[in-house]
Amino acid sequence: MLGTRKVVGLLFVLGWLSSSLVSAAPVSRPATARLALFQDAARRSGVPLPILAGLAWEQSFLSGHRGEPSIDGGYGLLDLSPRAGHDTLDVAARLVHASPAALRRSDALNLLGGALLLAREARGRSGALPSSLGDWSAAILRFTGMRSAFAARLLLDDLYGRLRHGITAGGLRLAPIPGARPVLAGMIGRHLVVRTDTRSPADYPTALWEPASPRNYTAAHRPRGHRIRYIVIHDTEGSCASAVSSFQDPAAQASAHYIVCLDGTIIQTVRERNIAWHAGNWPINQESIGIEHEGYADGAYYTRAQYLASAALVRYLCQKYGIDPDRNVIFGHENVPAATHTDPGPNWNWSFYMQRVRHDAVGYTAGITAVAVLTTGALAYACPATTCTVLGSANWGEQFAITGEQPGWEAVSYAGRRGWLPADDVAAGSGYLLRTVSAATLRAGPSAGADAIAVVPAGQTYVSMARDGAYWYVAYNHRYGFLAAAAVQSVDCRAGHLSGCLAPSGSGLAVTPDAAPAGLSVTVAGSGLSPNSPVDITSGAVPLGTAETDGSGSFSTVLNLPSNLAAGTIALLAEDEQGGQASGTVLVQPPLGYSPHVKLSAASALAGEVETVRGSGFPPEAAVTVAVGFALASNTTKRVTLHTFSQPDGKLAPVPLTIPAAALPGAYRLRAVVPGATGRTWLTVEGETAITPTPTPSLAPPATPTAIPTLPVQTATPSPTP
Repeated sequence: MLGTRKVVGLLFVLGWLSSSLVSAAPVSRPATARLALFQDAARRSGVPLPILAGLAWEQSFLSGHRGEPSIDGGYGLLDLSPRAGHDTLDVAARLVHASPAALRRSDALNLLGGALLLAREARGRSGALPSSLGDWSAAILRFTGMRSAFAARLLLDDLYGRLRHGITAGGLRLAPIPGARPVLAGMIGRHLVVRTDTRSPADYPTALWEPASPRNYTAAHRPRGHRIRYIVIHDTEGSCASAVSSFQDPAAQASAHYIVCLDGTIIQTVRERNIAWHAGNWPINQESIGIEHEGYADGAYYTRAQYLASAALVRYLCQKYGIDPDRNVIFGHENVPAATHTDPGPNWNWSFYMQRVRHDAVGYTAGITAVAVLTTGALAYACPATTCTVLGSANWGEQFAITGEQPGWEAVSYAGRRGWLPADDVAAGSGYLLRTVSAATLRAGPSAGADAIAVVPAGQTYVSMARDGAYWYVAYNHRYGFLAAAAVQSVDCRAGHLSGCLAPSGSGLAVTPDAAPAGLSVTVAGSGLSPNSPVDITSGAVPLGTAETDGSGSFSTVLNLPSNLAAGTIALLAEDEQGGQASGTVLVQPPLGYSPHVKLSAASALAGEVETVRGSGFPPEAAVTVAVGFALASNTTKRVTLHTFSQPDGKLAPVPLTIPAAALPGAYRLRAVVPGATGRTWLTVEGETAITPTPTPSLAPPATPTAIPTLPVQTATPSPTP
């Protein structure tokens, strides 16, 4: 520590305390001590206190993790990393003349060493410390090891967005700083991998497109042929490059739709409409999107950038396909019915991940005491003591029906018998409670022909948040499975439970979620109707949509609640062509208030040119579709559809629009639409651009194609199962 003064003595006058923005939490000595650590590190390094506090919040949620490694193997308040290729721990230790072990344990040394390293990164760019909060963006990205432009944007939006909203955590209270925004101009292109090929067929904006061999997936037309209702989380057991290489090998017999690299880069290898071979279960493959993550199931290899990028991707997919983001439908390969894999493994932080997917502060529960939702990884025992036989395990977010209790323990239906979970490891959850009315076969898929996993005794109760036709998808143990709706009876329909309790026979209609704003996509599941029959779904005299029953007389479909519906409870009616009916209700909530606006980079443009579509006022992090129809000289219309998303501040992620070379002069209307999804509402915005004739060929030099960045090939190869 004596040597540190020599290193940073000249920085005293550069200290930016901003003490008026931060105050200690009320009458808390630890809070006051924590504030003093940040003030001292800011003063001695020259890093603005808001930047240091925001970076610590971004890196560790202002937690030192008690000296233990974080989700990505870093240590302390600034998540200093010993990772090869980005070793901030050793460098920071040298700057304060201490050992890496000391920085793992000491908050003061961790903060000071990290702050000095951040200041050094900032000086390395211009020779002086930045003069504004936004100008620290480049140093923050180098400090955190960002390489992908997408991951960089995620991290900076997260950090500066937090500064704009204020921070109250870990003994600090940072007042909102409304003008705090990152500065990216001139920096992204120089230092980060950027996708410049606007012709990429990737479904997800900003994803790199590296197609798998056609021999490694099944061509399809989802969601027309098969509804997309599940998202399966995997790890690669190797590098991103090796995963791409494997999926491009025709002999691999494996693929996934997306790969998320450690730095947050997202690579798409299979179109969402096609069926990737990733889950080792054909019914799940047919109705799911598989996402691989660079890393290993037996180590803490996953990074924060990776979690953030993957969570944004999953939010986009949930909104696009009407998936309610719950652990019942977003699950690991380890949860797949009858599969044998264990990825993403015990080090995948489901709590952190699902908080980001759902935008929840602490996770999700609904306060139903008859349902136990895991708040951590836990073991299930055969009796209420840790000395009893272990029946199996469960992960954060998995839910089980409570059937009894003892002091400190909850009895649940687990793997066909009574199991016991520590009461400290569960909270009150939510979902449909389904009691077997007779011995029921648990199957690997939603059909009578799917492989049998187990026979569930009569009187067992399980929890489900998803119905797939005539089957409920339940957590049986750590693996999931399908129970026939005809073999179970929904129980406990008191207030607070999901609506739509279905009897084992007769007709019924269930809506999930049972309360939503007008314009939302909801799932409507019906039973007890005529087999293989078209179904009309109405509310009063208003048609809402159609569906078709399966061989058991059940159906499940996604409908959009009309945006002009008045708030209140409305009745839904499903009627088959023989006159059979099923009814239910849904609570229509007031629409969410947003004021979206979309515009082009130029008010007029030449045919054949590329313009940029921008916008603002959207709900944050929503999937957005931009469409425009151009009139052609052949008396036809060319419809151009673009997919993008809104950022955390509600601004539209810019997306390029190529104007067809044959477009006729005139004015064209753009429409940007936010699809209905849980917590979102339909929004339509309009803008115009005038198209002028294309210049003569002599005035239009040919475009030079831009090279697509490639990833270095590694030697490790993943071994996913089809």
